[in-house]
Amino acid sequence: AKRPIPAGDYISGDYPAMAQKLVASSGLGKLLPRFESLHLTGLYSITQFTLIAKLPQALRENLSVRFARDLNMRDFGDRNVILFGTRHTDPWVELFDRNLNFRFEWDFGPRGARCANRAQRAGELAEYRSETSGKAQTTYGGVAFVPTLNQRGNALLIFGTSMAGSEVSAEFITNERCSVKLLDR
Repeated sequence: AKRPIPAGDYISGDYPAMAQKLVASSGLGKLLPRFESLHLTGLYSITQFTLIAKLPQALRENLSVRFARDLNMRDFGDRNVILFGTRHTDPWVELFDRNLNFRFEWDFGPRGARCANRAQRAGELAEYRSETSGKAQTTYGGVAFVPTLNQRGNALLIFGTSMAGSEVSAEFITNERCSVKLLDR
């Protein structure tokens, strides 16, 4: 429908009614009846969850998988959470935007996904965009480990400018050899 769904719509409880109106006005309902009530999950989310669930640390935790529309603000308090995707695919990521230097965004126009650099350092670009040149594609991934809203839990955010970027991010944090420097910090 080329319209973002802000976290505020989930928080207020207006999401079901808003989604129903959006589906009707966009024509999605003609393609997929009851689209607004379907539970859709991208394959990359399953792949990323599987990588994380295999970690010894994850085996000690009580892991559960929930759809974004089934979450509420209490879920971002005392417990640890992992969010896969950008605010385009999971509106709850928006809750942590203020803690992120690199913000992954989706442009509904022809320019596609990008990673905006909010606080450029020497040698860094203001934004990084996925690009395709011949058979080669450049994509970007990101990982953020930030406190939850009340500072009593942690949120791990895994995102990218494409499915491949998100998958690389998940592989990076689950590969001890690759992520040891990040973990030391």
